[in-house]
Amino acid sequence: MKKTGSLLLMLMLLSISSILAQNKSSLGIKIGMHSTKLSVPLEGEDTDYLSGVHVGAFYSMEFGKCRLQPGLIYVRRGGSKTVQNVAAIVTTQKIEQRSKLNYVEIPLELSYKIVEFEKCNIRLSAEPYLGFALSGKFKSGDEETMIKIGEENGAINGDLRDKNYGVRVGASLQFGMFEPYAGYDIGLGDVIYGPSVAYSNGLYFGLALHL
Repeated sequence: MKKTGSLLLMLMLLSISSILAQNKSSLGIKIGMHSTKLSVPLEGEDTDYLSGVHVGAFYSMEFGKCRLQPGLIYVRRGGSKTVQNVAAIVTTQKIEQRSKLNYVEIPLELSYKIVEFEKCNIRLSAEPYLGFALSGKFKSGDEETMIKIGEENGAINGDLRDKNYGVRVGASLQFGMFEPYAGYDIGLGDVIYGPSVAYSNGLYFGLALHL
């Protein structure tokens, strides 16, 4: 039994080594823009889109036409909306409210090469991710307050949950070390505490550099 177990372990290690030897791997960095909004489907409300940034690093492993790409990325999310100024009831004065939410995310991109040319190729990708909240700010007019993380104390604007998750779907065009990409970010986790459920969705685009 011991010999059989040792043999199976050796075969597994050889198989893993063979797969890793056949793959084309590289480290890289990516930087781009996120344009997100906060959706509250139960109340039928969405905020307007708010521009943010994302920047991070990844490790890319290619297996034929398939690619596996884990990474670590900073993302700024949020949303904005214009509301009636409650301090000016007798007027039509309105103010802008903005929520800026900062996360560090761990994505795992799974992509497939659908078209291959001599010097470039086109890929479709799906990228599930898990995010951890770093900080949040809520600005109403000229007043700005910090959003507490991981607490539920009945705040008017709701407190920020410490975790978020979702999936990004998109496409990219790779030529050499450069790979511009774009897609849609689908938030699947409620980002705030409170009676409402809010999801962070939006567009993203950027450039990946394979080093």
